[in-house]
Amino acid sequence: MTADLLRESRALLDQPPSAAPGLWERAAVLLARQALEGALDRFWASRSPDLLQASMRAQLLCLGTLMNNERDAADVDQLWGALSDACHFDACAPAPSAAEIHVWLEETARLCRILERRTGRRSFGADPSPAVR
Repeated sequence: MTADLLRESRALLDQPPSAAPGLWERAAVLLARQALEGALDRFWASRSPDLLQASMRAQLLCLGTLMNNERDAADVDQLWGALSDACHFDACAPAPSAAEIHVWLEETARLCRILERRTGRRSFGADPSPAVR
């Protein structure tokens, strides 16, 4: 599921639709955020299922302790915030650039792999992405 979402996000970047400029970029970002949230859901399901019902802010605050890695948890928190901000349409703010989204996709793939390893399951698999362009 995570790999599929990231693959679809990359497809939007590689072959952007000619219609709706500014919207497809946000759609690509939303897919990345959904991939990250899916990896978090699987992490919580394996480590602390009660946190699945908590707000994302509460989940992110608990993540470092349960991951035993504050730095990776901070990276997840920062990435989720950046993706969330970029998902929201603001007519006065430009859409994120394709280059910026590619960086976020690589970071999403990296953090999803880390979360998946910590669940003890391999639902993400190999990174289907090409190298950052």
